[in-house]
Amino acid sequence: MAGWFIDAQGRAARTVRVRLGDRLIAAAGVPRPDALAAARRAGLPATSRPPEFGFYAAFTTRPGWKFLRIEADDEDGRVVPIGTRLLYVCRSGRHRNNYLDWVLFYDDPGGDDYAAMLRRIEAWPHLPRISILLVAGKTPTANLRKAIEAVRTQIYPQWDLLVLATGTGAAALEDFPRLDSRIRILPAASAVESETARHDFIVWLEAAGTLRRHALFLLVAALQTHPDAAFLYGDDDEIGREGKRQNPDFKPDWNPALLLGRNYLGHVVAFHPELLGQLADLWNCPVTASLWEIALQLTSGLPAARIVHLPHILFHRNPATASGMPGPGNPAQMVERHLRSRGILATVESVQGRLRIKYVLPQPAPKVSLVIPSACRLQFLEPCIKDLLERTRYSNFEIILAVNAIRDEVLAQRDYLTNIAHDPRVRVLRYPDQPFNIAWVLNWAEKHAAGSILGFLNDDLGVIHEDWLEQMVATVLQEGVGLTSPILYYPTGQIQHAGVILGVGGLAEHSYREEPLGTSGYFDRAVLSQDLSCVTGACIVVRRSVFAQVGGFRELLKVDYNDVDLCLRVRQAGWRILWMPSVELIHHESVSIGTDASSDRAKSRSFETTWMLENWSAQLISDPFYNPNLSLIRGLEWQPAFPPRVRRPWKFELDT
Repeated sequence: MAGWFIDAQGRAARTVRVRLGDRLIAAAGVPRPDALAAARRAGLPATSRPPEFGFYAAFTTRPGWKFLRIEADDEDGRVVPIGTRLLYVCRSGRHRNNYLDWVLFYDDPGGDDYAAMLRRIEAWPHLPRISILLVAGKTPTANLRKAIEAVRTQIYPQWDLLVLATGTGAAALEDFPRLDSRIRILPAASAVESETARHDFIVWLEAAGTLRRHALFLLVAALQTHPDAAFLYGDDDEIGREGKRQNPDFKPDWNPALLLGRNYLGHVVAFHPELLGQLADLWNCPVTASLWEIALQLTSGLPAARIVHLPHILFHRNPATASGMPGPGNPAQMVERHLRSRGILATVESVQGRLRIKYVLPQPAPKVSLVIPSACRLQFLEPCIKDLLERTRYSNFEIILAVNAIRDEVLAQRDYLTNIAHDPRVRVLRYPDQPFNIAWVLNWAEKHAAGSILGFLNDDLGVIHEDWLEQMVATVLQEGVGLTSPILYYPTGQIQHAGVILGVGGLAEHSYREEPLGTSGYFDRAVLSQDLSCVTGACIVVRRSVFAQVGGFRELLKVDYNDVDLCLRVRQAGWRILWMPSVELIHHESVSIGTDASSDRAKSRSFETTWMLENWSAQLISDPFYNPNLSLIRGLEWQPAFPPRVRRPWKFELDT
């Protein structure tokens, strides 16, 4: 472990220690010219001689999650906390991002693994009967035969396979029922409800690839630990033309907003026969339906707790098959029809082949209070307020500008605040001078708001599209949604915020930060609206009732992570958080409150980091919308994790 320390007087530490549980590890001093340069940029009186500002500690420990505290003794003999880190220690000691390596290390079961699976199957008190429905469609016969053979090789034995095929396709498969009595070939237009309703579970399988040998075992193992599950799905990858595995689609847990934008579920799902009634005519002639449409109807109204994601590769896609391909028909019309059947008014449009949902605002539209704390840097504040007043089509809103009373001591700032307050949509609130605490300022300003919908905005934002606020309000008013946030761009056009991933770098990190404009992301995750665990506080719209329910911002988190903490409590209270890339804003980032150069700010960040790790550590290493097979190393987001944070159901310990 390496780092550097400079106190407020520009001095190096006497000693640095790393605390690992009960262990104390002394760190050696090392020269760090970059630290000296950083101190000078921050205005600290760092000496010109090359002191050993840096430190380095080498130690061994067992694999697993580790909570480290780093502290220093300064020149005055005081113990100063430098920081805390939540780390995962790998046995190999190497960071990799090659999927073939990942497969070799963690996802290539052999004879011992299959034997362990069989022992687990023998130990289960009940073996549910699985009915697999395979719709042949226009699948080439060779691919269809591979799909059927993959079912025949399943480790789990209690299954029946119904293949819906016609004409020459059916004739080319007629040998399978003779080889295996569990296989039946039916006419494509068959009504299959009577064939499947008597089984314990139904698997819908698209002939776009092959099941893995232990796929059904993984499904039934999940049912052992989730006996109330009604709908299950897993991850998939692709078999390339050279026969090598590639392009893994490591999916999030249940994400209803993402499912409206694309069929992220893939090509195989399992569901309980009790849900058949929701399919109506689709089940009478399943060959005309896509898995996407089937999944939308099956999950409609189903409690999230009964929808289970298996973080395991269940399916190998064929080479040129997209994960979650739309299927027949017009996807936009299909999704709009689905929303209308649920009484939801919205328009669905296809933008570059991806679906965007725009919900209809209720009338009259609710009052929105936009709360904006500001340090009155007019080069940013003035264009921000101008954009909000002149480029926001939503009319029923107010701006609450919360400023420190000392801003009136600067003539230009006082004049601007006085003039802008003449607009009836703007109220300027002044609080007494005090140590900086952004969470307190936001809570204080919210008490003066008149709206039933709150917007918390930084004062350095720029509007791109005039419908930004009506889209966010219409979305946050959807059933179960408590908070929404847009995509934010730097003035350069690079992405600044596309949601927040918990656990990356030890705590949380913006997704796709500094990626170029137009980046689609991992399986379109940078361009599709979706449920997330966390978003940035630079721009959020939240129901005021939800904000009150969770107690507002936590004021002991004065500067950092109060937005992460708020989002975690909103989710904990049962509300959904939606990130909306159809709403785009410009964000300069941190110009209002500055950077962490000051000693007080650094101490605040150290405390806030420690507090978050001590109070939210379980959530920070298990973001439900970021697959545990993906890396938490900053810079390697959306790459395979070495090792994955996944328990294999035929083993009893975390993989290392």
